[in-house]
Amino acid sequence: MVDAFQVVCIAQAQTNWGHRHIVGIGTAPKPGSPDRWLVPAVFARLAGGDLFYTVGELGDPVFLHRYRCWCGTESVRTTTDVDDPDPLDTLPACAWEAEVRETGPTSFAPLRRSAS
Repeated sequence: MVDAFQVVCIAQAQTNWGHRHIVGIGTAPKPGSPDRWLVPAVFARLAGGDLFYTVGELGDPVFLHRYRCWCGTESVRTTTDVDDPDPLDTLPACAWEAEVRETGPTSFAPLRRSAS
């Protein structure tokens, strides 16, 4: 069964390059599911078919996807172009952001391809 989680806040950390990336997200409470997610856990759930979304300017769902920055950091975004405004950037910081800020962004790791 596919689950969908509404993102209500973001946790960011500074990169060595001087900009910030999302390292965690907070979701609306859902029975039986966490409401704090580190980016690697989001990646795993996305790979399993689950959906994470926020609400766009017009009230429509805007879905998160895995994103690799030019600096090599893997994070999540709703847009594919870094020049386009991302609705995630308008969300408030999660109250627990300081707890995960020290972990830093996830470095890029090539995806392993299975032998066919």
